[in-house]
Amino acid sequence: MAARRPAFERLSLSAARAAVLVAACALAPACASDAPPAGGDGRYTLRTLSASAPGRVPAASVAAAASDALRDMGFTVLRTEVAGDTCRVTARAPGDGPLREVQVRARATHDATELRVRVTPIGDRDRSQAVLDGVLARLAE
Repeated sequence: MAARRPAFERLSLSAARAAVLVAACALAPACASDAPPAGGDGRYTLRTLSASAPGRVPAASVAAAASDALRDMGFTVLRTEVAGDTCRVTARAPGDGPLREVQVRARATHDATELRVRVTPIGDRDRSQAVLDGVLARLAE
């Protein structure tokens, strides 16, 4: 019968695994980037592309623009939530598994509208940028 390792050795191994995971995430391009995305003035950090649209756009208008843009891209809109000055639209692309979703969130401030696009679970900068561009194009119509 094999002897069981002491608790401090098991903890050290777990800590080492956690350190490797944190280092891998820090080095992965999907985790953080200070460079602005190709088509806009946003910032891609921790799987989320953030940008501001000038002017205060009602949350219901952003939700409609996001839903239309996502449907035009072939996505299935799963949920649309609008509450006050905020909204969230969740969608899935054809062929994506049950965990892979795109979320578009917006919050109106007094002089701008903050938009955030996140692809879960691991992020996708190119897809996020395409969705953001589609939403901004719809809002500009």
